[in-house]
Amino acid sequence: VVLLVGGGVPPDQAQDRLELSASMKARLGALKPLRPKGVDATAFDGRPVLVTFFASWCPPGRDEFDQLAEIDAAYRARGVTVVVINVFEEFGAKDDGGGRLVRFLAAHRPAFAVVRGSPAVRAAFGDVTRIPTLLIFDRAGRPATRFVHEQGAEKTNLTLGELEQAVRRLLGGT
Repeated sequence: VVLLVGGGVPPDQAQDRLELSASMKARLGALKPLRPKGVDATAFDGRPVLVTFFASWCPPGRDEFDQLAEIDAAYRARGVTVVVINVFEEFGAKDDGGGRLVRFLAAHRPAFAVVRGSPAVRAAFGDVTRIPTLLIFDRAGRPATRFVHEQGAEKTNLTLGELEQAVRRLLGGT
């Protein structure tokens, strides 16, 4: 597992054992879609999968969202799946009925699945408490890369180059 943590936090062994198992895939497939298409959990088999936790108000998450759109466009046809899980959307905002997220998604028009997260999903993916938190799984569902934006860390998200390197490695270096 390549662990890249923004604040230099030591690896959590439980996180390293986290796998994209059949039950985890089903959990993702059951999440409410925020875009017209949800998660097709059956499409994960034999594919590298990038899962990120994000909120539309989070500057590092917004940057990562744009980078994931580039990864999706470049690698979807080669078998890479991107899933974005929206969490903490209400943080620091007046209740606008979800308008901020609706506007964000309308402006960005992602082709990948964007779904609403829950405390249970955050717990299932290793007790996600920070955003962005990115998990990349290999073709067998094993963890390959993890990045957590830690409070006060200089590094806020992976660069597009780092994402591409991780994806290419999972696709066999191509």
